[in-house]
Amino acid sequence: MPRHFVYCLIISVLIACEPATPSVVTPAVYHWQARLQLQPEERSYLAAAGIEKLYLRFFDVDFDEERQEVVPLSILEVADSLAGIREVVPTVFITNRTFQALDETGVDTLGARMLRLLTKLERQLPEQIEVREWQLDCDWTATTRPAFFHLLERLRAFLAERGDRLSATIRLHQLAYPQQTGVPPVDRGMLMCYNTGDLQEPETENSILELGAVAPYLGQADQYPLPLDLVLPAFSWGVLFREGRMIRLIHPLSPAHLSDTSRFLALQPPWYQVRKSTYLEGYYLYRDDRLRLEAVEVDTLQAAARLLHRRLRPEDRTIALYHLDTTLVNRYPHGLLPQIARLFEEP
Repeated sequence: MPRHFVYCLIISVLIACEPATPSVVTPAVYHWQARLQLQPEERSYLAAAGIEKLYLRFFDVDFDEERQEVVPLSILEVADSLAGIREVVPTVFITNRTFQALDETGVDTLGARMLRLLTKLERQLPEQIEVREWQLDCDWTATTRPAFFHLLERLRAFLAERGDRLSATIRLHQLAYPQQTGVPPVDRGMLMCYNTGDLQEPETENSILELGAVAPYLGQADQYPLPLDLVLPAFSWGVLFREGRMIRLIHPLSPAHLSDTSRFLALQPPWYQVRKSTYLEGYYLYRDDRLRLEAVEVDTLQAAARLLHRRLRPEDRTIALYHLDTTLVNRYPHGLLPQIARLFEEP
């Protein structure tokens, strides 16, 4: 047997016997309110969970029908020292109709305006905060994809000049069908594992997360062209139906909001019926309206994490919960995210 062949065989065996390197997983959370002022219980939760990274919604972008122009909405007001937080990822949500109203020149103008506002808000963050990434959230379609991807290219070029990266949210259908939906020109994707059911269908039990609806999208997940971070749902809402038609979302909403039995009748879970016309969280409800109360149980989140761990390729990633509020603090133990992170650290 040739000597060089023996050497190659020995090297191959040694490499095969080396233990797989564990992945580095960073826990994080999204903050989606227009005012950044952490409550003591939120600060305690973050510290107990070891969360030092925050995806911070800076503003939304939408087309104003009355003014006939694209405008920023709900611009963030920073009123917190963010003690204990080391890294912030500025995040912007953009509606699809924004791009339907713009030509290429309009997209360039939008990009320039977003750069100015993002950098202005970035400078308002406390001194200790690191910003190494921006994120754009848009459920693009075949029609809006060219304009959205053009905007991504422009922002990514700006960030590359200062050594930072750009990420974009990835829905499950975009993960499953990249050839049809396109792969955004960014450095990383943030896989959104929620909003899996039909919100407007009365027969849906939980539109936030149904595990049976997730699995079919994960067949080729380990081959997606971008490195993927992951965000899991830690929120609740009520879906209001009137005469069988979905009217609106009411959130946050919990059983405590519906505990007044003179106004609300508990039906077969997850349904409630309005006994008499009343206000709920600022919305007027009519007698016989129905509410589908939706939330994700801890064991469902754990099962989703195990499923995704099996289907996604091992790599360093951030795993986040959406989003920081009283529902997260009161419903989900602070040990949940560290437990999920440890699972994904395994080779």
